[in-house]
Amino acid sequence: MAPPSTVAFIVFSIFSIFLYLIPSPWHWKVRNTATLMLIGWGTVGNLLNGVNAAIFANTSENVAPGWCDFSGMILCIWPCGMAGSSLCLLRRLEAIASTRQVSYTKADRRRRTFIDLGIGIGIPLMIIPLRVVVQGHRMNIVGGYGCFTPAYYSWLYIFIFQIWWILLSLASLVYACLTLRSFYIRRRQFNAILQTSSSGISKDKYIRLMLMTINEMVASFPITIYTTIVGPIRSNQMQHYTSWADVHFQFNKTWSFDGANFDKASIVLLELTRWYCVLSAIIFFSFFGFTTDLRQEYASAFNSTLSYFKRVPKRGSNLSSIAEIW
Repeated sequence: MAPPSTVAFIVFSIFSIFLYLIPSPWHWKVRNTATLMLIGWGTVGNLLNGVNAAIFANTSENVAPGWCDFSGMILCIWPCGMAGSSLCLLRRLEAIASTRQVSYTKADRRRRTFIDLGIGIGIPLMIIPLRVVVQGHRMNIVGGYGCFTPAYYSWLYIFIFQIWWILLSLASLVYACLTLRSFYIRRRQFNAILQTSSSGISKDKYIRLMLMTINEMVASFPITIYTTIVGPIRSNQMQHYTSWADVHFQFNKTWSFDGANFDKASIVLLELTRWYCVLSAIIFFSFFGFTTDLRQEYASAFNSTLSYFKRVPKRGSNLSSIAEIW
């Protein structure tokens, strides 16, 4: 039987997927690229971690080699994808708050979409080949946790692979600070600024998103630094990168470990890495799942379901335009 902590994680992973998917139809209708990328990366991360935990709950044997290769590599670039998507969202908030661009043409929106896709998807895909440089062997399988594409922990690993996650998170932190600063300076005129920006964002929605920037400052960036630098150093995983031939010696090997035998620092790093996906889902839904329009949609869906079971005509409801959803 799987350990209670593993069962709990599987349940929360499934729950987290629904937290991302519930508001996704409305965000898809308004085509907000940054939010859709957050939904996509968040859903994929929780799905892969949940399936990994279920498959390897009681074993560390390589029972699904193809799955391990795929899930391991995607989970390697998942943090970079989430950080890039958050950066795209914060770039838009900062542009509105600073009034650098008060209106958007179709060409502006198309250009912003391409830039967002380049940051949120292009950069994560670009660093996949860089991972091979610091990948000592094919796969690690940890009983109770799942598959991990191994890293040869060294300063080279940080400076050619993890640096992208750090830079994206640092850029998000900078944009979060700039957004708070611009909002404070122009707080009295902010309703007028939102109206002239043609953003479709009300002041309440903007303030809610501002809270996300505070979370970016006090939570996301410290977690990034801990998991990329502090964690590996504390768990004594840092090594010298000697040569390509030495690092990639017997590359096709798969190593198996029992998670119960790991030291405390390694277990903390493993747990923090996978529960961060769940935490991201909760944070996302708290910011994007309770808008006025979505609450009205939830109420309409509930009333429709209730009417169906009661065999009574469905009551109409006046829903506000989904164009207000951001």
